[in-house]
Amino acid sequence: MLCFGESFLQGFNALTWQWERDRLMAEAVGGPVVRRLMEASGAMNIALAFGLIERDGDALYSTYLATEGGRLLCRYRRMSTGWKEFTRTDSHYRKGREAASFLWRGRRFTVALCGDVWVMPERFRLGEDVLLWPVYCS
Repeated sequence: MLCFGESFLQGFNALTWQWERDRLMAEAVGGPVVRRLMEASGAMNIALAFGLIERDGDALYSTYLATEGGRLLCRYRRMSTGWKEFTRTDSHYRKGREAASFLWRGRRFTVALCGDVWVMPERFRLGEDVLLWPVYCS
């Protein structure tokens, strides 16, 4: 399994907090870049995990995906709010609502992003074998 960090696709500082610009930069889970990464994971016979600024309809999320063999294993949306500028964002910039886990090679993986584990550690005690916890540090 090859794991990249939070906001890997666009970079952590890619957001401008201007909805019209940010929605163009964000990628849907079914979008072309994500599809290519999923296909590459299948072609190389590896699992791949990476973060992105996800566009889902009119909403933007800090999301982490895990994929293998061209199929999605997990989509997790960051629940803590530290990824966005409160004074500059509106209702388009949203947070996730629940922790996410997946099985891979007989082990249970749980995904958290950056401040999630610091702010709400109890939400990530799901009996996992492995905690994938990409943390952005500048």
